[in-house]
Amino acid sequence: MPATDLDNDAIADLDVTIEHLNANHADSVLLVARYAAGCVEADDAELSGVDREGVDLDVRIGDRRVPVRWSFGEVVGSAAEVRAQLEGAIGAARSAAGDRMPITSIEQERREQALIPTCYTAVAAVRWLNGGLLEVELAGGLDEFATRGGDQFFYMMMPRPGAEPIPDGYTMADYMAQADDERPMGAYYTVRRWDAERRRMTIWVVLHGHEAGAGGWFGQCRVGDRVVIWGPRHSFGPPVGARQQLLLADETGFAAVAVLLEETPAGRPSTVMLETTDEHHTIDLSGFPDATVQWLFRGDDEAGTGDALLRAVRALDPDSAGLVAFGAAESRQITAVRRYLRDDIGLPAANVFMTGYWRRGAD
Repeated sequence: MPATDLDNDAIADLDVTIEHLNANHADSVLLVARYAAGCVEADDAELSGVDREGVDLDVRIGDRRVPVRWSFGEVVGSAAEVRAQLEGAIGAARSAAGDRMPITSIEQERREQALIPTCYTAVAAVRWLNGGLLEVELAGGLDEFATRGGDQFFYMMMPRPGAEPIPDGYTMADYMAQADDERPMGAYYTVRRWDAERRRMTIWVVLHGHEAGAGGWFGQCRVGDRVVIWGPRHSFGPPVGARQQLLLADETGFAAVAVLLEETPAGRPSTVMLETTDEHHTIDLSGFPDATVQWLFRGDDEAGTGDALLRAVRALDPDSAGLVAFGAAESRQITAVRRYLRDDIGLPAANVFMTGYWRRGAD
């Protein structure tokens, strides 16, 4: 997805933004196509490109696909300014749409973010699940945590090496106000398990290949070490009307897949494709009789390289009838799967949830 006339860092930044919008906020993109770009007859839409003057959309109208352009009205000079224009487009589109379209996912997120609590908790237990996956239990300070089920996630902050513990009262607003090199370390994590009676949360942390940052912190953490979490927010849950589901992930998405399988109604078939290093880095999914699990071993290849997930989906040639697909893996890899399911298989945007949990080469 080219972002012409912008520098390489801005292009990479915007690629992530555009893929995130296409993968997770298809309803918001459709709102923009209809009521900002003026294509009110659009049935479906994806962002296909961006430059300093506007964005291009690939719009479906019935059986036809047509290109649509939405212009900013001014020339912008940075990725941040492009994102601001996109934010403005959603607001302008809502003003034009009124109540002709339901509230979209981004609009709902805006409403909810002001209500998201910040919790000050600590490591209560640590154990290895396999050679690269650590299970961490958090306890204390979670009285305000309100579980939302499915693929729910939160942002976790921990002190940089040698820094003082994060003080009580520290919020996401404080985090956003600090310069990048002053902020605590942080990363998003999926809630693997929530124990409502004991008010304890369990997460899975990938350590293999993550010696620095949040992964490095967890690799050396001890019981009692304090962290700050902001959340939860909700991404995906098994839809009520789905007849079958396809679940894809690398190690970073194992927790999400396990949660979704636990919440899938009995009798609904699930095809699960999971990529990892080898058989010593798998997880036990034997308790799900309706799930067919395929392990994809990359051996000595680095995580985030290759196309094992895409090749496995292509070989499957999935039946699209009543199919819902969820994926959580490296951004470029899972984007390739999303494009195949949308463009080649023809799944509607509302049935495809492919999220880049991390991006190879990103800091």
